[in-house]
Amino acid sequence: MPGHLVFPGGKLETSDAHLAADLCRRASFARRTATTSSPAPLRDIALVLAAIRETFEETGVMICEPARFRSRAPFWRDFAQRGVRPANRQLVPMARAVAPEGFVRRYDTRFFLVSRGYAMQAIATPPTDEFDMVEWMTADEAACFPLIEVTRAVLAQAAAWIETGRFDRFRHPLTRLRPHVGSTFGEQAPRWT
Repeated sequence: MPGHLVFPGGKLETSDAHLAADLCRRASFARRTATTSSPAPLRDIALVLAAIRETFEETGVMICEPARFRSRAPFWRDFAQRGVRPANRQLVPMARAVAPEGFVRRYDTRFFLVSRGYAMQAIATPPTDEFDMVEWMTADEAACFPLIEVTRAVLAQAAAWIETGRFDRFRHPLTRLRPHVGSTFGEQAPRWT
């Protein structure tokens, strides 16, 4: 969105689903040899991988952890070549924003939190021209930039969770963000709550 501070993002790709299935097969083997809780549904894992992939594609930042890793998908080979794997278990689902019927732009977006310790700047210059800048900043610093309302709502929630120590995937439900009735993208910017 030109002139606004936004999160990287995009759509779920086939390679995300394939890698999710592969990781689930490996996890299934691990479960047979150890006592663990059941894994997240396959689509949830694929959505997390899509977030990791889009972040790298658009910003050059890998959300990863050191580990042996291999993938047949060309995109994910970049991770394997650096001796890291996508840190899919480290992303905390935080919010979901769904544009209702009637909006000019429809989307169903998930937002995740991850500790900066899992971020590696793999490419000095962002690999696409989708962003004018790529920076780490606090929610207060981000508030100084033009933000669309859904971004403002997600940043406020993220800041509150971090400030109160709720940065834990098991202690909070996923927040659903919805625009107030009567607002559309064609008129004024919607208010998200």
